[in-house]
Amino acid sequence: MSIIETLATRTALTSSASLLIASHGNAFDIELKKAVAKEHPAHQANAVSAEPELASHQSTAAQELQEWLEMSPEDRLFFTILASMGISKEEFEAMPPEDQSRVTHKVQESIKERAKEGLQTQTA
Repeated sequence: MSIIETLATRTALTSSASLLIASHGNAFDIELKKAVAKEHPAHQANAVSAEPELASHQSTAAQELQEWLEMSPEDRLFFTILASMGISKEEFEAMPPEDQSRVTHKVQESIKERAKEGLQTQTA
C-alpha cells in the first residue's frame, strides 16, 4: 500500500469511525443511565459503600463499552465494518477458521474501497 493510500485510509476511516462511535455513544449513555437508575436508587444513604457493588454489577452496556475501549484502533475498525456487514463479534469468533478468513478478506476489501472513496472525495 502506498503512502497516499495509507493516508487516505486513515483519513476516511477516522471520520467514519468517529461518526459511528458518536452514534453508539449516545445510545450507550441512555442505557447506562437506565441501568444505574435501576440498580442504584437515588435515595442511597452512603454512596461510597455502593462503589464495590456498582463494580460487581455492571450492566451489559457498560461491559461492552469497557471491552470496546480496551480494543486497539485496528480491532475497532475491523469490528465496526464487520457490524456494517451484519456480523457480530461473537458470530465472527464462532465461525470456523475458513469462514473467518473469507470474512476478514471481505472486511479488508471494504476498507480499501472506503479509503479510495475518501481519497476521491478529498481530491474533488
